[in-house]
Amino acid sequence: SLALEYDIIPDLTFRTQVSADIIRRDDNFFKPSTVGRRGVISTSEDNEILAEFDGRTTTNWVVENTLTYNKTINEVHNFNLLLGFTAEKSRTSFESIDAQGFPNDIVQTSNAATMINGSSNFILESSLKSELARLTYDYDNKYFISAAVRRDVTSRFGINERTGVFPSVGLGYRISNEDFFPENKILSDLKFRASWGETGNFNIH
Repeated sequence: SLALEYDIIPDLTFRTQVSADIIRRDDNFFKPSTVGRRGVISTSEDNEILAEFDGRTTTNWVVENTLTYNKTINEVHNFNLLLGFTAEKSRTSFESIDAQGFPNDIVQTSNAATMINGSSNFILESSLKSELARLTYDYDNKYFISAAVRRDVTSRFGINERTGVFPSVGLGYRISNEDFFPENKILSDLKFRASWGETGNFNIH
């Protein structure tokens, strides 16, 4: 993961971040001639030697770019505006081999087999790109309002349904910052909040 943050002008900050994950997993199974079909140890030379291999490589990368503007006016009006663009992609490749007919137990990989019963190789890919905007405002840390919208485009949905737009709004009131709120040791922060929004889920294949 690598991130860079730059203050363009006072109160205006640009941030970019690139992250990547690479995961490799190999599963090997080998049944030597000393093991019978039911897993029982045997000295018979007639036991068939079997081998299986399953491999998986997953690569994920994410790029995030945001532009944030923070402004305070007269020490009581606080504004925050965020604009962002993100993109991510995931790719997983699968390989599997089922082999038999090994001449002995010495070489335990499928290249020593005389018969390949089956093999497969396939790839799963998906991508997501998003644009987002969020505006928040509070007065004297007492009254809060926020609005946001996010637009997602993903390859996991059908060709005619790949775009989703998700708006949200919220209101808040921190009554504990009012002068009339009694000071006490039990309750030091009390805030009421109401919000509405739409969300989506692209975790399907």
